[in-house]
Amino acid sequence: MANQERLHYPHVVNPHYTPQVLSPTGYRSFADFYPFYLGEHRHTVNRRLHLLGKYTRYKTLTDNDDMHLACTSARTGTGIALTLLLYYYATSRVFLMPLAFLPGYALAWAGHFLFEKNRPATFKHPFYSLLGDLRLFYEVASGLRAP
Repeated sequence: MANQERLHYPHVVNPHYTPQVLSPTGYRSFADFYPFYLGEHRHTVNRRLHLLGKYTRYKTLTDNDDMHLACTSARTGTGIALTLLLYYYATSRVFLMPLAFLPGYALAWAGHFLFEKNRPATFKHPFYSLLGDLRLFYEVASGLRAP
């Protein structure tokens, strides 16, 4: 019951994944984009595939099982990308970076094409989509949003 109550906090945008109309003029900020992003992830299986993909990507990139650390990294958003770039550069594993992203994107895109029946927002808004994935991961992992 406590988890259900947390789902209605005012700072959780679009808690019911209501579809939003794509802005024809684009988005000026991530805050403007995020409700649209959530509306594109109405199907439970699609969201869960995204979450599994994000965790798989995190695990592949860091070789770490710590879910708290994964959640913290997702909360920081853009900082994780820079941290991972530096980590791979420092450990001379830069060539592995593209491979680390494949499982995550494969699962997410399967969720869109097979269950959601829409195109991933990654194609039109790659940066905001990545931030949306990370924020959704954080909100679900921290109990603010239902998976």
